[in-house]
Amino acid sequence: MVDNSNERKYPRLALPVGKIKIPKFLYVSLIILAILVFLVSGLYFYLEKSKENSKVSLINKTGGKSSFDYVEAIPSGSLKPKVLNSATGSSNLEIAKKVLNWIDSKKNSDGVYSIGCECVNQTCEKCSDEIYIPRNIPFALWGQFKYAEKNDDYKDLIAEIDLFQKNLKDHSLQYGGWNCKLLYEIWQSSKLSQNVKDQIKNICVRSEYEFEDGLTMPNDIDVVILSKINDLSNNLSFVKNDEENNSENLYKYSELASEMVTRVLWKPLSITYTFDNFSETELAKMYFNKALISFSLKEKSEIKDNAILGIAAIDLYKLTKDESYLNFSKYLLNLKSELGQDVPYSLIYQALLANDLAIVTQDQSFKLIGEETILNIVKNNDESFYQIGAFKAPSDAYYLKENSLIVGLLSDT
Repeated sequence: MVDNSNERKYPRLALPVGKIKIPKFLYVSLIILAILVFLVSGLYFYLEKSKENSKVSLINKTGGKSSFDYVEAIPSGSLKPKVLNSATGSSNLEIAKKVLNWIDSKKNSDGVYSIGCECVNQTCEKCSDEIYIPRNIPFALWGQFKYAEKNDDYKDLIAEIDLFQKNLKDHSLQYGGWNCKLLYEIWQSSKLSQNVKDQIKNICVRSEYEFEDGLTMPNDIDVVILSKINDLSNNLSFVKNDEENNSENLYKYSELASEMVTRVLWKPLSITYTFDNFSETELAKMYFNKALISFSLKEKSEIKDNAILGIAAIDLYKLTKDESYLNFSKYLLNLKSELGQDVPYSLIYQALLANDLAIVTQDQSFKLIGEETILNIVKNNDESFYQIGAFKAPSDAYYLKENSLIVGLLSDT
């Protein structure tokens, strides 16, 4: 017989299913447990996200994949050029400041800049011997001016202009490229005093140019130039066997044409510049004609070729008011090229051409092209841990001239 004494002491639960009464403390316990699970999950997510950010930062610092590679193209018409980098959120102006810091590191105590950094190896932790040349000053000043204009703070620019004046006492600047063209825009600023303007003009006045000896001007040069523009626009060849020229001189000839136009427009500047009894206007047309011949001799033109010739064409339009030059510059901007599409140093000149067209025509579609091009300049830069802030050349080098132009472009958006 089974002993029932235990049953009497500890009665068996026999409540019907579905009517069990759950104590209130169990409800409270479940709520507290759910809150703890939520908090722990949130903490875990935060720690994982922090690890990802640390990895991105470490990759960039060690010279690996540049954070610029994460830039996404912004559709035309909805540009937001202020934020260029989806990883860091850097604005155009913040990037420009980093480039300016690099440029400043390339200046000696006399205010003369080196050509930049020509790397001794691919990682570029060391540069070859510094080469300081005064002719880089207009590029550095133009970039600094555009940055100062954006921030409405000109004191550093004014100090830089003043510092450089003593270099002009000993020698003039020899130029085969832009000089007065860049300085003229600075001189036009209403934010600078007359004394500073005179110092800027002095840099231009003291310029000497690398013209060839034995220059000859074709008869009816205006007709000759317009005929060549028409042929190029229709993909026709016009080079004659007796025309001495080569494609390697395209940049020099185009930039000299722009320089001479600027000197004509910048009046009163100084005594009119002449060479072999040719006036500035005649020299501008002669060198633009030579640039057209150089361009036609190229088997394949790249974006930089099209752009620098296009900029010269705009300058000739300013001089002559002939719409043929302006239409030719538009043609060159739209001319498709397989070369230079992802090279920041080529895209610089395309952006400058687009911006010049936007100013001259007041057509904002050109401004959008310029902004898209600037986005691609940043996107395609091969950033270096050892040359922080600088934009790389196609070779293993970081040049001051192009980096100064990039500062100006970034500051102007």
